[in-house]
Amino acid sequence: MRNKLVAAALTVAGVATAVSISAGTANARVGAGWVGWGDTNNTHAVWCVQKLIDDSPSPGYTPVDGKFGSGTETAIEDFQRWAGLPHDGQVGPATGDALLNDFSDYYDGYCYGYLPTTY
Repeated sequence: MRNKLVAAALTVAGVATAVSISAGTANARVGAGWVGWGDTNNTHAVWCVQKLIDDSPSPGYTPVDGKFGSGTETAIEDFQRWAGLPHDGQVGPATGDALLNDFSDYYDGYCYGYLPTTY
């Protein structure tokens, strides 16, 4: 019985920790990898970039498949031009800020830990 109570307490503590991380400060995003040529390009991060760009009013479009390629790079550049950012085709902190702050509705909870930001 005691082992079950300890396991339940750890589970509750784990859930509370997970909730505070996803709803708390941006610690996970500050260290998130960039998206672009020569970067690690986490599949989840690429998917988030593609989905958020496609949902934004920018002219950029790319299939939402989690794969970084020339179409995704062009969509990032189009989004960056539209948002008034340097258009280098990479999602670094400034582009991550714009994607998460301006166009993230219900995907931000999922994309929170995958995109780099300044905060």
